[in-house]
Amino acid sequence: MLQKSKLSFCLIYNGYYNSAKDVEEHFHDNTELIFIRNGSCSICGQGFDPLVCHAGSVCVVPAALRHSQRGGTSDLYTDYLVFSGISSLNSFRQIDVSWDPVIAHWFADIQQLSRENVIDAMQALTNLLILRLQSHIQDSIGITRYPPPLLRAVEFIEQNYNTPLTVSEIIRNAYICRTGLVELFRFFFQMSITRYLTEVRMYHARQLLSMNPYCNVREIAHQTGYPDADYFCRKFKKLHGMTPLEYRKYPTHYNNRHNNMKHLFRPLFLQ
Repeated sequence: MLQKSKLSFCLIYNGYYNSAKDVEEHFHDNTELIFIRNGSCSICGQGFDPLVCHAGSVCVVPAALRHSQRGGTSDLYTDYLVFSGISSLNSFRQIDVSWDPVIAHWFADIQQLSRENVIDAMQALTNLLILRLQSHIQDSIGITRYPPPLLRAVEFIEQNYNTPLTVSEIIRNAYICRTGLVELFRFFFQMSITRYLTEVRMYHARQLLSMNPYCNVREIAHQTGYPDADYFCRKFKKLHGMTPLEYRKYPTHYNNRHNNMKHLFRPLFLQ
C-alpha cells in the first residue's frame, strides 16, 4: 500500500448521483472528476461550451470553475470525487474511458472503500486513478503534430457532430480553403471530410447502442446528427454490415471480425 507521505493527491470528498434532476450551478475549491457510469447529461462550465457526456466518460472540472449538470437521462448515474494536489487535470474537458474498464472499477472501489471508511486504501486508489487519467491525457498529446487548420476542423466536427453539419460549415470554421482541408484530411486520416464526420457520428452511435439500452434507434439517430432515422439505419448498416439493433444485441459479432477495423476508430480529441 502507498504511504500517505508519498501520495501526490488527497481525496477531499466523494459520492454518487443517480437522478435526472438538474444540478444547479456551483463550484469547488479543488478539482472535481465526474464519471458517467450510466445514461448521459450535459456538464456546463461557465464560459465554456457544454460537454455532452455519455456513459464511459470522465468530466474534469477545474477548481473554482462554476458549473452545473443539465439534461440528465432517466437512467443517469454518476460517481464524483473532489481532490487536491497539482495535476495535469486542470482544464475543463471530457476524457473517453469507455475502452478502459479499470477506470470504472476504481471509481466503484473508491465509493466502497469510502463507505467502509478504509481511508488509506481509498487515498491510494485515488492517486492511482488520477495517475491513470493523466496517462490517458498524455497519450492524446500527439494531436499537436496535426496542422492547426485540421485541428480546428476536427474539433468543430467532434463538438457539433449531433447537428446537421455541412462540409461548408466545417471548412469555414477551419479558416482554410476547401482544397487545402480536403488534402489535409486525406493525408493525415486517409479519408474525406464527410467520411470523418460519419465515423465520428457512428462512434457515438455505437457507444449509445452499447451503453444505453433505454435509448431507441430514433433517439440515437437524432443524438448523432441524423434527423431521419431510416437514413441513419441505412448508413449504419452500410458501414457495419448489420443494423443498429443487431449491433446492440450482438456487438462482439462486429468487434471480433479480424478483417473489420472500423470499430477501432475513435474521435481525435477523445483519443
